[in-house]
Parts: sequence; C-alpha cells; structure tokens
Amino acid sequence: MNKPHPPQTPPQTPPQPVTLGQAFWYWLKLGFISFGGPAGQIAIMHQDLVERRRWISERRFLHAL
Repeated sequence: MNKPHPPQTPPQTPPQPVTLGQAFWYWLKLGFISFGGPAGQIAIMHQDLVERRRWISERRFLHAL
C-alpha cells in the first residue's frame, strides 16, 4: 500500500542579514511606540521581527521572552 506523502512546502529563502543601522532604527521606533506597555510591545515585536522581517525565528523569539 502506498501511503500519501505530506504536502511539500515551498522552500523559503533565508532573510537578508540585519545591518546595525536597520536594528538601530527599529529599536528606536519601538521605543517611541510604547503604547500598550510591555504586552503591546511584545505583540509589535513578534509581528515585525518574526512574521514580517523574519530577522529571528519563532523559537528564538519565544526563548528570549
């Protein structure tokens, strides 16, 4: 009996390395957007760093918390 293979996910290209300037401007912006306190900043950081920019992985983000 042939077992069905799980669906193949397309390979993702790794994100570009983050420059010091990019990191500086991101953290400066986050410092000014302190609305919502730590919980709000964590949500913004997750969306930006993990989902959109892909600077870090989900696992590393959760480990840093």
